[in-house]
Amino acid sequence: MNNMKVFNSQKFGQVRSIEENGKILFVGSDIASALGYKVPHKAIYDHCKGVLKRNIPTNGGQQEMNVIPEGDIYRLAAKSELPGAEEFESWIFDEVIPSIRKTGAYLSPVIDSKMLYQIAAQLEEKERQIAQRDSTIAALTPAANLGNAMRLNDGLILIRDFVKILTNAGVKMKQADLFTWLIKNGYLYRKKNGDYIPYKDYIDQGLFRVLEMPVETKEHRSFISFTTKITGKGQEYFINKLKEAYSLCLQQ
Repeated sequence: MNNMKVFNSQKFGQVRSIEENGKILFVGSDIASALGYKVPHKAIYDHCKGVLKRNIPTNGGQQEMNVIPEGDIYRLAAKSELPGAEEFESWIFDEVIPSIRKTGAYLSPVIDSKMLYQIAAQLEEKERQIAQRDSTIAALTPAANLGNAMRLNDGLILIRDFVKILTNAGVKMKQADLFTWLIKNGYLYRKKNGDYIPYKDYIDQGLFRVLEMPVETKEHRSFISFTTKITGKGQEYFINKLKEAYSLCLQQ
């Protein structure tokens, strides 16, 4: 573990960080306090997924504390009621993390050309599978019910692709309408950067999964990209909910 680094902001106070195996970890209570949470340890328990316990040097000696990765900062910021939460995110990701990089305490993963070709091939194969699946669904007779469509896709799926399944199975619903319905009924919320994120309760119930991917821009700013997908269980759940909500009478 590298030496602890301490960053101070006149507005947000002190934030402590450590580097471990190429990852930056932040003292969770520092982040939660800066984001205005009155009970930092509860906020960490409620909203963070990557919590670790590490010994952190303090004036009174080494103390075991909760530390969190970058992704959990986004989670805490998204739930924060602090007016300056977005400004705090910018301070962390535009100033603090680049500062750590300059000192050599953190090196971003390097994606080489071979890896890029592998990613491209995986994406191409995924598109082929989606096209094949949609073609099969389109061939269903008008009497086919949503259960038939579901059996063709029992894994993770993007919300926009779920709209295609609904449409081909006889549920006429636009993508924007589905997002609106999910937000209105308390399943999703929209982050300031435009990402749609499910509430923790529904992730725990197995209706959604949120995939995380580290991204680095040309300006050398790192952030975590979140992609929400509906699980097979979630698809079945929402089909039943939508049938009830829209009074759909599909032939069994």
